[in-house]
Amino acid sequence: MRISNSIAINNNPASALGGIENLLSVELDGVDEYVTTDANYVGLDGATKATFSFWLKMDTLASTTNGVFQCGTVFGMWVRNTGYLRWYMTGTSYYADSTASKIVAGQWHHVMICIDLPSTDEPAIFVDGVEVSGTDNLSTRPAFANSSAKLLLGYEASAIDEFMKGHFKDFAIWKNTDLRAEIADYYNSGVPTHLVNDHTTSPTNWWRLGDGGDTITSFSDMMGVNNASGVNLEAEDIVEDSP
Repeated sequence: MRISNSIAINNNPASALGGIENLLSVELDGVDEYVTTDANYVGLDGATKATFSFWLKMDTLASTTNGVFQCGTVFGMWVRNTGYLRWYMTGTSYYADSTASKIVAGQWHHVMICIDLPSTDEPAIFVDGVEVSGTDNLSTRPAFANSSAKLLLGYEASAIDEFMKGHFKDFAIWKNTDLRAEIADYYNSGVPTHLVNDHTTSPTNWWRLGDGGDTITSFSDMMGVNNASGVNLEAEDIVEDSP
C-alpha cells in the first residue's frame, strides 16, 4: 500500500486534497466492450488548445495497436505493443508520438497530452509525470475540426478498429487550455486528484469511469455536459482497482 498524501481505502488511496473517492475503475475485455458518450462530442470544436488526462492499466499489449479513445476523425489515440503512444487528429494524417516503452502492461499509468495549435511547441505527452514527447507533424494544424461523432473510450473504431484490454478511470478534457506547466499537480505522485476542487482550471468534461455512483449503463460527466454509457459491459466490469 502506498502512502503519499492519501487515505487508504481497501489498499486504494483517495486524494487528501479534494477528498475524492478513488476505489473503482471500469475494466474492458479487449473484445467488444467500451464506453461512449450519449451525444456527439463537440467539446473541442474550433479549439486551438486542449489537454487530455486519464489513468489506465493495460492488461496486455498483445495487439500491434491497442485502441484507447477516438472521436470520429477529429482526434484519437492508441498504444503500440512496444508501449509507445500515438495521439492523432484530422483522421490519422497528423499525429504526436511518445518515445517507446512508456506504457507497461499490468501497471497503472497517468497520461496527459497537451496540444497547442498552431505553435512551434505544439504537443507534449506525459506518462507518470515525465514528458515523453517524440516526433510529431502538427505544425500546420490551425485548430480542431467540428465533430459529428461520439467520443469512444476504450475503442478506436476507424483507423485500427481495436479495443482496449485493461482498466480505465478519470478521463478528462480541457478545451482551449494547455496544462503542461501543471503536470506535477495532476500526476500528484501517482495519486488521482479532484479535477475541480484541487486545481484552478476545471475540465470541460470529466468521466470518473467507476467512482461517483457510475453504473455500466450510466457514466456521469462530472461537469454535467455529456454523460456516457457502457457498450457490452457486464455488472462485474466496474471493479475495485485503481492507482
